[in-house]
Amino acid sequence: GAPKVWYGVPSSASHSFELAVRDALPHLFEEDPLLLHRLVTMLSPAELLARGIPVHRLVHEAGSFVITFPGAFHSGFNTGFNVAEAVNFAPPDWLPFGSDIVQKYRLQSKSPTISHDMLLVTIAQSARAVARRLGRLLHAHKP
Repeated sequence: GAPKVWYGVPSSASHSFELAVRDALPHLFEEDPLLLHRLVTMLSPAELLARGIPVHRLVHEAGSFVITFPGAFHSGFNTGFNVAEAVNFAPPDWLPFGSDIVQKYRLQSKSPTISHDMLLVTIAQSARAVARRLGRLLHAHKP
């Protein structure tokens, strides 16, 4: 399919990005304080760069994938017809970012997409089950 053009702002600049967007579009934030969580608004990368916000551009070609990191903002557009799929995943070292976003969402009165607490409980329960199975295997194979 046709490529997709992505623009990204690194997590190190996320706070500055949020302030810049709020400054550029105050009337929209008055109507919807959670505007940054909607997929409806995009500022020109040139305007963000003029405000000192780092912006990175990527052309996403067919057969490749893009990873967006915790706390980073991204947007993009398709240059033609294509079929795309998004998959959300997180390696274990990203769990602290989840805790941070739960606090941020709480301050913004936004509901999280998944329960971070339930995720942590499930991970802990799975780890115990794996440890028990491993213990049984090791015990069964004692010389």
